[in-house]
Amino acid sequence: MTCALDRSLRVWNLESGVQIGKDWRDGEHAMITMALSPDGKKVVSGSGDGAVRLWDPDRGKVVAIWTLGDSTWTQRILSVCWNRDGG
Repeated sequence: MTCALDRSLRVWNLESGVQIGKDWRDGEHAMITMALSPDGKKVVSGSGDGAVRLWDPDRGKVVAIWTLGDSTWTQRILSVCWNRDGG
């Protein structure tokens, strides 16, 4: 899986190098970082609008969004990660 400045996440077949399915998109800002959960059942992304998005990998859709709160400016999310138990 990759994230891109064109506001997308993409899933790839590692052997063939061919994209699997359509781009995952939500929002109007670049996807800067992403991480797959240890069990492979969740994906989290960070973007240029200061939001962290939780994705359902089976549907390629956002199931939750966390933001930095009310502010007159946004902060980019530069990295995300999971702990060992998937939190």
